[in-house]
Amino acid sequence: MAGKAAAGAAKAVAKAAGEYQYPWREKLSKYKDELSKGVWGYWELGAWKPLSLSARQRARLRKEVLLAGEDWPYDPPRKEMRDKRKGHKCDRISAEKRANTAELMKKMPQMLLDYKKRRWEKKMKPKRQKKIKTPLWGSHITLCPPLSLAFFKAGYADFFATILSRNSLSLSLSLSLSLSLTHTHTHTHTHTLTHSLTHTHTHVLIFF
Repeated sequence: MAGKAAAGAAKAVAKAAGEYQYPWREKLSKYKDELSKGVWGYWELGAWKPLSLSARQRARLRKEVLLAGEDWPYDPPRKEMRDKRKGHKCDRISAEKRANTAELMKKMPQMLLDYKKRRWEKKMKPKRQKKIKTPLWGSHITLCPPLSLAFFKAGYADFFATILSRNSLSLSLSLSLSLSLTHTHTHTHTHTLTHSLTHTHTHVLIFF
C-alpha cells in the first residue's frame, strides 16, 4: 500500500510539474474546437459568430506552442507569394531591354574608340578664324572728315581698290563711274562748349 501511495504521489508531482512547465497544453486542449473553426470566426446558420477566444489570447497561445517546439496546425494555408507583376507585358519589355543591353555591350568598345577619336579631332582642330563681313547691298561707307568732293574724286580708284582688297573681292573699277553713285551731305555741327566746326561727310553707295 505504501508503494502504491508513493507511486501515485510521484505521478501527481510529475503531472503538476508538467502542467507548470507546459501550461499551454491545457489551454490547447480547452480551445481545440474553437481553434479548428477558423482564425477570426465562423458562419453558423447564415450568421457570423466570432470565436470565444480573442485574437490576442490566440496569438499568445500560438507563441507559447511554437516556442516549445511544437507544431501549430491551426493557421490557414497560405497562398503562393507573387514575385512578379501580373500580365505578360512586363515579361516582353524586360526581354527586350535585356536583348538591347546585350547588343549595346557588344558595340561598346567601338563606341568608346569613336568617342576618343572625336575628342582628339576636336582638340587638334585649329581655331576657326573670324570671317570678314563683306558690305551688303545698298550699304554705305562714310569717309572720315574733312574730305572735300575734289579729294574724293581724285582718290576714287585707290580708295575702292584698298577696300576691296581688304574684303578679298576682285572687282575692277573704272574712273568713269557716274557721279550719281555719290552724293554729298554737308552737316554743320555747332559745339556750344568751345567753338563751332563744319564737317563735310561723303557717303558712297556701293552696289554689287
